Amino acid sequence: MKICVIPDLHNRVQVARDILEREANNVDRVVFLGDYFDNYGETLKDISNMNEFIYENIVNDKYDFLVGNHDSHYLFNVEGFHCKNSWSHEKAVLIRADLGERLRFFKWVV
Repeated sequence: MKICVIPDLHNRVQVARDILEREANNVDRVVFLGDYFDNYGETLKDISNMNEFIYENIVNDKYDFLVGNHDSHYLFNVEGFHCKNSWSHEKAVLIRADLGERLRFFKWVV
């Protein structure tokens, strides 16, 4: 089984699209390791673009989207769990509204 692993996109949607265009037909699975958010200087539009990319592709059974540490502090509202340098209420609301429970912590790949 050939697996393409894509880590740490940090809102770089075009990088993900380029990799998928080049590799999706050459591999059996694509695993995104998380850290979709928290690029310095990101805007709410950047977050919306990443949310849209995930939403469009998460239905593909060949793709697995896992939650990274730069995602979990948006998805789970736990006091003291927020990264003070990047977390904001506005970003958390947008990410939770668009993605909610769609992302997983793990999945067995056989």
